[in-house]
Amino acid sequence: MRCFLILPLLVTLASGGVFSYLIYYIDPFTGYPPQIIVFHHRVILFLLSAFFFLAGFSSLILYLIRRLLGDYLEPRYTYRKCLRQGSLIGLGVVVCALLFITQTANLVTVALTVGVMISLEFTLRG
Repeated sequence: MRCFLILPLLVTLASGGVFSYLIYYIDPFTGYPPQIIVFHHRVILFLLSAFFFLAGFSSLILYLIRRLLGDYLEPRYTYRKCLRQGSLIGLGVVVCALLFITQTANLVTVALTVGVMISLEFTLRG
């Protein structure tokens, strides 16, 4: 295993553990419909752990796919490209989740979010 992959793997595992703990054991809302109380720190922790988990996991998967397909560039350079793409995937999913949490998501806003993420990839890859 490459040495530069140890830290991203540890961050991905830690954020995945926090993410799964929040999904299975913590309820972000309490109360019944007249008085729903939102714990903002739990929602923020959920979104941050989701971002780090999705960015790390997708970047590691993209890195493995590129290396298996025969990308013969410097491995660190390949991982940097995959980390950029994974971060954009994680950011897009978190923005869509935030739209769904605030109940402002519809087909247009999700399509605009995907369009912005794709345009950011083409802008930043230079």
